[in-house]
Amino acid sequence: MSFSLDDLVRGTGGKLRSQHGTEYSEVVTDSRKDVRGKIFIALKGETHDGHQFVRMAVENGASAIISHEWMADYAPLLTKTTWIHVDDTLKALQNLANHWRQTWGDQRDKTVVAVTGSNGKTTVKDFTTTLLEGQFRTLKNEGSFNNHWGLPLTLLKLKPDHEVAMLEMGMNHAGEIAELCRIAQPNIVAVNNVGRAHIEHFGSIDGIAKAKEEIYQDLPSTTKAAFNLADPRTADMHARLKENFARTITFGTPQADVHFQLVSSETGGLKIHCRLFKYEQTVMVPLFGEQNVSNLMTASSLALLADVKVEVIFAQLEKCQTGWGRNQWVMLQSGAQALFDGYNANPDSFAALIKNLPSVVKPEQKVIGVFSEMRELGEQAPAEHFELGKQVALSPVSDCYFMGASQAHFKAGFESAKTGKTLNITDTYEETLALKIKSMLNNKTLVVIKGSRGGALERVLVGLEPKNFTTK
Repeated sequence: MSFSLDDLVRGTGGKLRSQHGTEYSEVVTDSRKDVRGKIFIALKGETHDGHQFVRMAVENGASAIISHEWMADYAPLLTKTTWIHVDDTLKALQNLANHWRQTWGDQRDKTVVAVTGSNGKTTVKDFTTTLLEGQFRTLKNEGSFNNHWGLPLTLLKLKPDHEVAMLEMGMNHAGEIAELCRIAQPNIVAVNNVGRAHIEHFGSIDGIAKAKEEIYQDLPSTTKAAFNLADPRTADMHARLKENFARTITFGTPQADVHFQLVSSETGGLKIHCRLFKYEQTVMVPLFGEQNVSNLMTASSLALLADVKVEVIFAQLEKCQTGWGRNQWVMLQSGAQALFDGYNANPDSFAALIKNLPSVVKPEQKVIGVFSEMRELGEQAPAEHFELGKQVALSPVSDCYFMGASQAHFKAGFESAKTGKTLNITDTYEETLALKIKSMLNNKTLVVIKGSRGGALERVLVGLEPKNFTTK
C-alpha cells in the first residue's frame, strides 16, 4: 500500500512546502514508533501536541510531515522530508481518509459496513468480521479506533485487495456519528441497540437514540440497513426510515428476518438455534452472556446484507469470540476461573452480566466479585450505583469488592438488599486487593471482574496469576 504525493495534497487540501519522493507508506501519529518511510501527521489533542515531536519524526526517518503549525526551527527539516501544511491536521486526516476511501471504493465490489450502538458494538464488529472473513478479505478498526481520529486511521489502512471494511462507530455527542458517516461513506449500516451509555452528555435515552439514528440518515439510496425490532427505539427507526434504503433486514424478534434463540448456556459457551430467513441450524458458540445472542443476530444480518452465503454464516458463527476484556474466560494458576470484563461498563452491560451469571455458576462454586465505577453517568451516577449495589447483593456473588467515587452509593444499595454478604469498598485500586483475593482461591472459586476501562481492572487479574491472559 502506498500513497502518492497527489493523494496527500489533494486529500488533505494542504499546501506543499517541500517534496522528497513520490510514494509514501502508511499514516502514523506517534513519533516514538517506527516512522521510517511513513507519513507523520501532527495531531493536536487536549493533552498532547504532535507538533512538538515533528523533529523527532523526521530524525527517525518519516518520509512526509503533515502539520498545521509552523516553527522557525522546522525550516532545516524541509531538505529532509516532504512537508504539507494544512489548516487543521485533524480535519486533514479526516479528509485524507475520505479521499482514500473513495479511491479504494472506485474499484468494483468494495463495501464499507458500519455499526453503532450503546452496548456491544465492538463485539458486533468482531463477530461481523469473523462472518465476513469466511468469504471476503476484511479490514476492521482495532481496539477503540472508532472515533473522529481512530476511524480515519483505520480507513487509511485499506489496501487494494481488501474487499470489505468493517467499522465500529462510537460517539459521546450529537453529530459525531453523522461526521463519521461522512468520512467513511458506509454501504451497509445498523444500530445494535439504544441504552444508557454516555447519558451524561445527552440527558435522556431519547437523546441518545436521536444521536445513534444519525447512522441511518443522509445516506445514498443504494445503502442497505439492518434494524433491531427487539429494541423499541430501533424498531421505531425501522418504521420511519425503512423506505430510504435499497434493502433492509430485520432481526431480534420471532417475526423478524433473522432470529436466534438461546438453547442453553454453559461455561463452554452458548448453544443457539439460528434462523436466517427460512434456513435454520443449531450452533455452539464459545461465548458468555445471553446478550451475545442479540449481538450475533446483528452480525449475521450485516453479513447477509454483504452477500455472505448462509452456509458460510452458519459455519463461521462457531468461530465467533469476544475481544480483550470482553467477558473473557481466564484460568488461574490456583485452579479457579475468572470472568474478566474490564473493557467497558455501564448500567446495561452490568445488568446483562448479573442476569447471565446464574447460568454458569456451578452449585459448588464460590463467586467473588471485583467491580469498579461506571463512568459518564452524570447526575444519574448515585441512583445507578445504588441499584447496581443492590443487584450485585442479590446475585450469586458472595464476597464483593468495589472501588470508585460512587462507593457510598454502591454500599447503600448493597446493604439495602439485607443479604448479609461481605462487601469491601475503596476509592481506588490497592495492590493488596489481589493478594487478599488470591489467598481465597481454589478450584471451586469463580472470580468475576468488571468495570470501566479507566479502572484498569486487569491489574487485579494479573495479580491472581492467570494462565491464558495478556495485558493490552
